[in-house]
Amino acid sequence: MGGKSHRKFAVSEVTTMPCSFEEDVKLYSAAGCGGIGVWGFKMEEVGWQKARELMQRYDLEAANCIPVGNSILPYVLSPEPADPRERVEAFLPNMERMAKVNPETIVVITGPQGDHSPEEAMDLCIEGFGRIARAAADLGITVALEPIHKSARDKLSLIWDMPGALDIVRRVDHPSFRILFDTWHLWDTPDLFRHIDENIGLIAGVHVDDWRDPTRGWLDRAFPGEGVMNVAAIMDRLDAAGFRGFYDVEIFSDDGRFDEVLEGSLWQLEPAEIVRRATRIFKA
Repeated sequence: MGGKSHRKFAVSEVTTMPCSFEEDVKLYSAAGCGGIGVWGFKMEEVGWQKARELMQRYDLEAANCIPVGNSILPYVLSPEPADPRERVEAFLPNMERMAKVNPETIVVITGPQGDHSPEEAMDLCIEGFGRIARAAADLGITVALEPIHKSARDKLSLIWDMPGALDIVRRVDHPSFRILFDTWHLWDTPDLFRHIDENIGLIAGVHVDDWRDPTRGWLDRAFPGEGVMNVAAIMDRLDAAGFRGFYDVEIFSDDGRFDEVLEGSLWQLEPAEIVRRATRIFKA
């Protein structure tokens, strides 16, 4: 699998969905992680002060972090508020609290088109991301836009590849607004390695996961190295291009809390087993 000694690795809290924030911190630290991808719905249960204290105690940095309401347009995990401008204003205080744990990135997505025309939906996203980027700059943090795999675009996103993400980043045109590279979403993008090489300066964070074959949708991921993607080769290319941030494992595997109970849901495993398999690729 080609483990690299300089790689920083983290686990995103959605990977251990049933666990509390404190349980996540203890599990990830015990597994040798250097970071944690903080999710707002878990952090808000303990408050940012307690979250930061726990991270310091267990020597974890904040990797790619996801505040509540992280899209401009409503989507399945965040349906309210429905109005895009109201969503932005509601998101800003969530982002400000998340900034207290010093995240490597704050992850955002566009959300799906919904009832808007394509042009209106995109204009709302450019406006909203501009507002968020300016606020992020005031907080001293980076916002990273995550393109979503084309198979889930009707549910989650206006963009599904690197060119789409690059177009929005260039239109927003703010140094605090960059790209979140997720292996599951981007692995089959044409000319992927060329996009990595040419745009590494805009890649602020990386999510690592694998493609289950056959896949049962965006809520059905595999642990890195256990699917059909060559995850190690993608990470090697990111390394070679100059990426030095966290490789942050993010696994969705629905156990019924979002849509349906998937047979063999990874979220039903013992949490220690989840973290062991999530980080195995980094220790190979």
